[in-house]
Amino acid sequence: ARPIAIGFIDMDCFYVAVERTRDDRLNGKPVAVVQYQPRAHGGVPDLPPGPVGDSSSRWVSTTNSGIIAVSYEARASGVTRNMTGADARKQCPAIVLIQVPTAFGKADLTIYKLSLIHI
Repeated sequence: ARPIAIGFIDMDCFYVAVERTRDDRLNGKPVAVVQYQPRAHGGVPDLPPGPVGDSSSRWVSTTNSGIIAVSYEARASGVTRNMTGADARKQCPAIVLIQVPTAFGKADLTIYKLSLIHI
């Protein structure tokens, strides 16, 4: 019989890991990825991922959008997925908040889906 192997993958940080792969300026910094909210809540309806190496077009200063992924550096400052971007900024002023890419008024998760093949 083959031995059973059990693995643990911390997918809570997955979106942050993808963003760091695309923009190495994020390495070592507290980072959180926030979900898209419709324009009425401050979201940007058509926000492409931007070129590899520069995700700054999706960096937001503050948002009431919920956090979907948190880096270990941000966690060390008390940031959790239960927070909004605005609450995370209060908890960790140095945090980089990145909105997921959007297209046609909806979240565009293509860059994350394409990254799944590397797991």
